[in-house]
Amino acid sequence: KTSLCTPDFHGRLALHNVMRYGADPAKATVLLNGDSSLNSLYTTDATGGLAIHYHCGPIAEEAVSILVGQDPTKDILRVSTHKDRELPIHVHAREPKVARVLLEADQPNKTTLLTANASGDLPLHAIVSSFQMTPDIVELYARLAPSAFGVTGDRAELPLHRATRFIAPLPVVEAVLNAAPEYISSQDGSGNLP
Repeated sequence: KTSLCTPDFHGRLALHNVMRYGADPAKATVLLNGDSSLNSLYTTDATGGLAIHYHCGPIAEEAVSILVGQDPTKDILRVSTHKDRELPIHVHAREPKVARVLLEADQPNKTTLLTANASGDLPLHAIVSSFQMTPDIVELYARLAPSAFGVTGDRAELPLHRATRFIAPLPVVEAVLNAAPEYISSQDGSGNLP
């Protein structure tokens, strides 16, 4: 157990490295389930990142579910990285299954869905710019935080502008339009329509 809680020279615990580099799913699951210390969940590395701020490849959905499940308060969902001020939902927004886990885990406290990162983007801006996103995630976001669809982010873009600029799948663009049809004629910071 001591080696799990001893940081390397980057300040990363074994938990950070599992999340950062991915791992054999069986070994990662053992580590994630075996290290139930809240101290490990809240230990930041040298860049200010928690383990949950790292992508971990094919085990991301399971790993994030385990990490969130180990924190009874779910406060881990509201801790941002120091540099970019990104919450876990910002970091994992482009991964539909992981985004769903994070959205569903934080339903009682919707503040994370309306929290901007250092660029001014809400998690929704990242969600709708993902080519692998699915409309059900956008619809879930709309149920949880409908006002987010009217918030401009970086480049004074609404989520609708972001979805069209990044050529999101048509069902995702349609889900954004269904959630906020009033923004169809809105201009972004450069005067562009969606």
